[in-house]
Amino acid sequence: MMKYFLLISFVCFGLVACEQVSMDKAVEYQNKGMYNKAIHNYSELIKKGKDVAQAQKNLADIYLEMGKIKEAFDSFKASLNITPSFALDEIITLTSSGNKEIREQAIKTLTEISNENTKKDILDRLVQKLNSNEFHDKVDALEAIFAFSKDAAGISDEILAVFDKEKPVIQNKILAELFKITGESNSQKIIDKLEMIIQDTEENMLIRVSAVDCLANMKSKKSLTKLINLTKENSAISSSAKSAIEKIGLPSREQVTEFVPYLQDPSSSVRLIVLKIFSDMKSEANDTVPDIILLLKDKNKAVKDAAKAALENIGVASQNALEGLSSLLDNKDVDIKLRALNEIVEMNAVNQVIDKVRQLQQDPNKEVRKYAQQVIES
Repeated sequence: MMKYFLLISFVCFGLVACEQVSMDKAVEYQNKGMYNKAIHNYSELIKKGKDVAQAQKNLADIYLEMGKIKEAFDSFKASLNITPSFALDEIITLTSSGNKEIREQAIKTLTEISNENTKKDILDRLVQKLNSNEFHDKVDALEAIFAFSKDAAGISDEILAVFDKEKPVIQNKILAELFKITGESNSQKIIDKLEMIIQDTEENMLIRVSAVDCLANMKSKKSLTKLINLTKENSAISSSAKSAIEKIGLPSREQVTEFVPYLQDPSSSVRLIVLKIFSDMKSEANDTVPDIILLLKDKNKAVKDAAKAALENIGVASQNALEGLSSLLDNKDVDIKLRALNEIVEMNAVNQVIDKVRQLQQDPNKEVRKYAQQVIES
């Protein structure tokens, strides 16, 4: 009997399994740096379902001290899932950790929280941090906020407010990531702000360029005409605007009329940009055929060639283009007149402008008279 008692006593002593566990005892061990005993006590409390959220949060603190980052954040997550308030402040603080892995894990943990109220609370706290007087706090807050992507759309007003009062370094950091938090609810407000920046010639050039890049990342088709205007500036913003136009892609058919006036822009580079857009749109730009035909006589050879290529890519003109084509039949230039008539023939719309075509039978130019006669007879 004595042997059995001694054996049991030895096992209990060696495994610390028979020790009474409590939160106080676990905290005591933790404060003394006796981490293994503290971990054992917290683990036992968790198994028994006692003070689980606090135990998990304290375990996370121990694992961080021990350099076990994965285990630490597993425990943080477990605590958050039960009672967010225990660990939330600390995790937000860790978004400013000097250890990159800890910082990234802290941000990742926050963004994975599904509870909407908790998420809102986190973003509100990050906004407070963004308004700090400390530069590093602002930078860390921005990194965390933008990691929330569109879930942070609700605080875009606060971010824009910070932008207005900050220095270029922070402004640039905001513009570099702002597109990530845009959604249906806030995109127009952000686009309006960005367009205001890019058109302000008194604004810092780096900020203007960053705003252009942000519009490109947002794929803001509504901003294309404003970006075209920027290509006329003799500055770094011109090349950025051209790149942004390429990145944003083609406008919708409904937007085409906004671009037509640029075909007559004094800048040949602007005319070329718009011709390329229409050419790439193909039949979606077939309302513009009459306007492009006029550029077949442009003084710039590159523009003339681009106009010819655009007409080939666009194909047959639309019914909406008929009025413009009909007007071109009165043009003094023979080539323009012939091209317009040919387009009308291709559209099978001769009968709709038959009076104009008959008038061409009296045209001073022999080729025009001949072609008009052929068209009528056919």
